[in-house]
Amino acid sequence: MRILVFGDSHSRHLLPNGAVMAERLGIRGKKLTIEGEAIIASSIAGFRPKASTLQTKEIIRAALPQAQYLMLGFGQVDLELGYYYRRVIKEDQTLTPESYVPWLIDIYMEFIASMDFPAERLAVKGCHLTVFSNRRFTTRYLKRIITGEKIPEDQHAAYAKRLDAEVLGEARTNAMLMEFNAQLMARAAEGKFRYFDINEEIGMRPKPSGPAVLRPGFAPSAFDHHLVDSLALRRAYLRALLKSFDLKPKDYLKT
Repeated sequence: MRILVFGDSHSRHLLPNGAVMAERLGIRGKKLTIEGEAIIASSIAGFRPKASTLQTKEIIRAALPQAQYLMLGFGQVDLELGYYYRRVIKEDQTLTPESYVPWLIDIYMEFIASMDFPAERLAVKGCHLTVFSNRRFTTRYLKRIITGEKIPEDQHAAYAKRLDAEVLGEARTNAMLMEFNAQLMARAAEGKFRYFDINEEIGMRPKPSGPAVLRPGFAPSAFDHHLVDSLALRRAYLRALLKSFDLKPKDYLKT
């Protein structure tokens, strides 16, 4: 069986990096092949009709004729980074988490419909709980990413001050991510395609009745907003992906 995976950089955890990693993950090579691309900085916003410099739409469409099963994993970049770029750099003060999520979902669904790919062989990956639990870390990381090389150095301080006032914090960021997942899951059910995430495995509830947060063991110590890249995380994703297609992980992964 062959599964093609396309998504933003957070989808790299579903792509075995060569035969050695596939063996370490326990993938039964004669039964399962996973290929594709984690396209750095790709976003749902890039699916709009105008041309994208990353050519994400074109990359995916070119691969469709060879796809037996297809998984898409987009949204994390839009929600954790794109939101602030639009609020701070583009100065869109009308944008809110409540308006941003359905806007992204509509764009995503329009692109999925345009692929005309069999729904029963398509899965979408939801977003993971945020690693942005520390405000100082979050602000410094976001400043580096959204100012980048396009913003003159002498304007960085002004943007940093504006950004500091905009940071949502862990609880509100997770609320936006989980609302995206809920809407994505609902639209997947409507469209008869598959949905999965692994937040039950990587999350915890500090208070029994409170919202989930990321378990510290999955958060990076490095200056990064990706989950820690471990065999355990990758196997969790692979199991969830296989189950989304009603496939038994034990048939494709060694224990």
